[in-house]
Amino acid sequence: MATSKRRNTARDERGSRPSASAREARDEQSRALEALYKISSIVAGPQPFTETLLGVLEEVKTVMEVDSADLRMPDAEKAGLRVVASVGSALHPIGTFRAYADSRTGRAFQQGKPIISHDFEVNHRGGADRSQRSRSGYDAQSVAWLPVKASGRTVGVLAVDTAKRDHFNAHRVRILTTIADGIGTLIENAQLRETERRHVRELEVLHQAATILAGDGTFEEKAKRVLDAIVALSGDCASLRVPDESGEQLRLLAATWRGTIDVIEVRGSTTGEAFSSGKPVVVNDYAADPRASQRAVDHGFRSMAAFPIVVDGVPRAALVVSSRLRSYFTPERVALLATIAAGIGPSIERARASEQLQVAEQQLVQSGKLAAIGELAAGIAHEINNPLNNVMGFAQLLMDQDLPPQAQRDLEKIYAEGQRAATIVQQVLVFARTKEPETRPVDIRAMIDHACSLKAYDLRRRSIELRTHVADSLPPVAGDDQRLIEVMLNLLTNAEQAIASTERAGVITISCEADGDRIRIRVSDDGPGIPPEVLGRIFEPFFTTKGVGAGTGLGLSICQGIIRQHQGELWAESDLGTGATFHVELPVLVTPPPRAASPVEEQPPVPPMRILVVDDEPNARDLMARVLMSDGHAVDTASDGADAGSRLREASYDCVVTDMRMAGMGGEELYRLTEQTIPELAGRFIFVTGDTMSPETSAFLSSTASPHLMKPIDGGELRRRVAELQPVRAAER
Repeated sequence: MATSKRRNTARDERGSRPSASAREARDEQSRALEALYKISSIVAGPQPFTETLLGVLEEVKTVMEVDSADLRMPDAEKAGLRVVASVGSALHPIGTFRAYADSRTGRAFQQGKPIISHDFEVNHRGGADRSQRSRSGYDAQSVAWLPVKASGRTVGVLAVDTAKRDHFNAHRVRILTTIADGIGTLIENAQLRETERRHVRELEVLHQAATILAGDGTFEEKAKRVLDAIVALSGDCASLRVPDESGEQLRLLAATWRGTIDVIEVRGSTTGEAFSSGKPVVVNDYAADPRASQRAVDHGFRSMAAFPIVVDGVPRAALVVSSRLRSYFTPERVALLATIAAGIGPSIERARASEQLQVAEQQLVQSGKLAAIGELAAGIAHEINNPLNNVMGFAQLLMDQDLPPQAQRDLEKIYAEGQRAATIVQQVLVFARTKEPETRPVDIRAMIDHACSLKAYDLRRRSIELRTHVADSLPPVAGDDQRLIEVMLNLLTNAEQAIASTERAGVITISCEADGDRIRIRVSDDGPGIPPEVLGRIFEPFFTTKGVGAGTGLGLSICQGIIRQHQGELWAESDLGTGATFHVELPVLVTPPPRAASPVEEQPPVPPMRILVVDDEPNARDLMARVLMSDGHAVDTASDGADAGSRLREASYDCVVTDMRMAGMGGEELYRLTEQTIPELAGRFIFVTGDTMSPETSAFLSSTASPHLMKPIDGGELRRRVAELQPVRAAER
């Protein structure tokens, strides 16, 4: 009995000790499970799809103790499979192709069953796989091709090999099959996530592009910003091209790389092929392509993809994206960029059509850039004009006193410099503000002087001398001085840029004279001149010889439109190498003969009035009060509209002098309040403002017909404006 018990115990002990092969199988199974866990972690991570595959293959290589592993997936355009990821001995670089018909890879994929070679050197009889391995200098002895499946369908082939013979026993094949199936499911999930991410990126770029194209700026500026957004997503540079009028060339509209060629032929170019065929054209070895731009190749670009931008079934433009990496444009990247190209087409077409409508000169004047400058200038002018008003005003008060001669001269200098600063502020406002065109007599000399003063600094900075020869006593022309200043500034800027292109000092000459019933203005430069083939096109809308982002091609066409609106003409003359001259002709304003002056009646002395001065600047209030009190008026002051409203309820006033822009209640609100409460006083407002060019301010002042003064105010002008109200007040009394 005891003996039997001992035998059973011995049998139990022997049964508890697994054999070496069983332990090895269990260890391999454990490694396989660990590998699947690691593979799951890799695929679930944040890496891009290709990096994820490489991580998976590294795990397969490690756990199965093989020399190399690669993943092959179907090529959508060819009957075979292509290596998409490879690790190890690099027998099959990424991109290596295997046809279904002449490779074991193809049979494993088509049959959906593993194919194992236990002695690859002996059993393999040539073929694509063998020739590749011979060239590599590496002799694989055991090779396994395992179908990678997902949702019941084969999506690829996992190929592994080693220099060991008979390495892939039945147990290892089962583990590899399990891993391959797991890889298939994980690849499918990763591809789904990649598709989702791609869709998100597509939507982000499309939304960004639509926002940019619907925003402010020229079409070229907006197109450049759209291209920047595309390059941030994919590639190293991008360009946008549109066909010329003949349809035989594609001209550059915008680009992120300064070296991009301006014009290319439709026929014989990859971009032209994409534009003509309406299909993407991908070149992943750009340097070897006979159609490649040598300039782009020299700058390191190795892959290029061109996409047609089609609207309503018609190609309208072409998007080109380039990379400095060879074989950069994978099917995923091509699909992403093709979707973006298709999505931005309508927005680009709308934006381009919108800009073409802006050829009208008024829309150019009201461009977003000038509007922004105008708002900024108005704010700066208000802030500068307040202290400037006080400096000049108090200087005037002191000049009226009996002071030593030297002090008097110093005050005159202070006042003169203040006037100079005030003129500069007004010039900035006039240039920056947009407004409806007006027709009035224009002093040509003043108009030219104004434009020259605005360009003086830029010209000095570039060592360009500006010479003017303007005849005396020029008759006026009828027109809008601001728009004529725009024309002069544009002509001066073009001359400046022409001279700057020579990288030397130069001279711009402006001459102006009357010739019968016409005023003739000439703007000449000593720059390189204009080529004959360009001279005939410079007034065409959107035509420009400047680099990308340097000009819209609208300036001269707009100038010509403005001059023709003034019943004049604008043209250019040039000899290459001797500079260019732009001619402006304008009709002289025909004015009726002056009427005989009526006898001047002697004005009675101005009786004193009670006046309320309203300004949120204490020094400005004090200055205006002192000026008016010097004429014998009784003056009260208020710090803003609300304070003034209280005083108007407490006392009766003959006149209100108020600033327009104040903290709290401004001048307009005070006027509206007075209209309701003291309507008879509303007609006795005098407004003071630093920004009469503001459309809102101008509209309000026009609606009230009230007098207004522009800061910095002149004391004598303030007295005269107040005196003009006196006769009305006397009649009422």
